[in-house]
Amino acid sequence: MGSTSPLTRHEREEELGQMKWSGWGRRSAWLMRGKLVPASSPAPTSSRSQPGTPSRCPVARRGSCPWAAETSTLPGPRASFEQLKQAFHARGLSTKDLAVLSGGHTLGFAHCSSFQDRIHPAAGDDKAQQDPSLSPSFAASLRRACPANNTARAAGSGLDATSAAFDNTYYRMLQGGRGLLASDEALLTHPKTRAWVALYAASQEAFFRAFAKSMLRMGGLNGGDEV
Repeated sequence: MGSTSPLTRHEREEELGQMKWSGWGRRSAWLMRGKLVPASSPAPTSSRSQPGTPSRCPVARRGSCPWAAETSTLPGPRASFEQLKQAFHARGLSTKDLAVLSGGHTLGFAHCSSFQDRIHPAAGDDKAQQDPSLSPSFAASLRRACPANNTARAAGSGLDATSAAFDNTYYRMLQGGRGLLASDEALLTHPKTRAWVALYAASQEAFFRAFAKSMLRMGGLNGGDEV
């Protein structure tokens, strides 16, 4: 009692590793050690990788990514929370999976077109302004990388500050107003996913465990019943 977190005690204990080491844990240890192999598609970019869909496959399912054929139908980088939730639920994945697998955006790169409207007012719209959810200093750095008159097709930004390392920087940046895509920011608009963001920002180990489990769910390896 007294806690305002939307996460239950059981959920927090599970994420913080206070439950017994299970058969699932042993089977997915290779995932938690970072042994992920590239999907048949290239590394994540805004044009190929959609929010919440990491471009990696479990080794045990080499050559078969359950999402590889579906990326064209997933919500884009401007998707709202409801659009993201519906897309995940339609694939048998939970709202928690949405928060966890969005952490796959700790890897990769997005082109300017994926977030240009967050940093530059629309031409001819006097009322348009920078996305207020963005940190002013972060928005300024994005404008330097992607000026309004940008013509460089390769210009853009890493999805987080350590875009070549698999870690929890994505969640920490999101909490600080430095989420790159509007669909990343959408995780903070619902109390449940906002609580998961806070948990994974605070505990990288909790994120690693949850990501391994959600990857197995997505790959159909564990037959889990969590919804």
